[in-house]
Amino acid sequence: MENLNFKTSDLWLAGYMIALGNALVGVDRSNPRRTAFILARPPTAEEQAGFDSGNGLAPIGALMGAIRKLKRCLYDGMPGGGRYD
Repeated sequence: MENLNFKTSDLWLAGYMIALGNALVGVDRSNPRRTAFILARPPTAEEQAGFDSGNGLAPIGALMGAIRKLKRCLYDGMPGGGRYD
């Protein structure tokens, strides 16, 4: 089976994708200068276009919560060492 995970170091793109229902499955800290978030799937063309244009449909409350969770992962690590929902 093909690995469909998506890796990005863009905090806002990762937060946007999580706010739309994507799952954070890991954090890659292998590069000491840049942390990458690993999401369960890549963005669809529609999701990417919404993010790029600034007209995405992510609920603001969900986006704010996702950004807070990602920042916590940056500074505290993945809770339980595993999947972050």
